[in-house]
Amino acid sequence: MSDWKKRNEDWRDEDELLYAHTQNKPRLELTEKIEADFYTQDVAGAKPQDLPENKTPVSTKITGKMILEAIRQMNAEERCELTRVLFA
Repeated sequence: MSDWKKRNEDWRDEDELLYAHTQNKPRLELTEKIEADFYTQDVAGAKPQDLPENKTPVSTKITGKMILEAIRQMNAEERCELTRVLFA
C-alpha cells in the first residue's frame, strides 16, 4: 500500500471518528440529564402500595379455560411455535 493511500485512509478514519462523536453528543447529554434527575428524586416520602387483603392480582386470574380459548384462536403458525416452545 502506498504512503499516500495509507495517509488518506487515516484521515478518513479521523473524520469518521469526529462525525461519530458529534452524533453521540446529544445522546450523552440526555443520558446525563436523566441520570441527574434520577438521583435528585425524593423517594423518602414514597410508600409502597399494598394490595388489599384477599385480593389476588389480575395477572394471576388466568384459568385453564382461558388458556384453551386462546389456543383455539391461534392460527396454525402460532400453534406450531407454541408447541415448539413447550416441548423444547
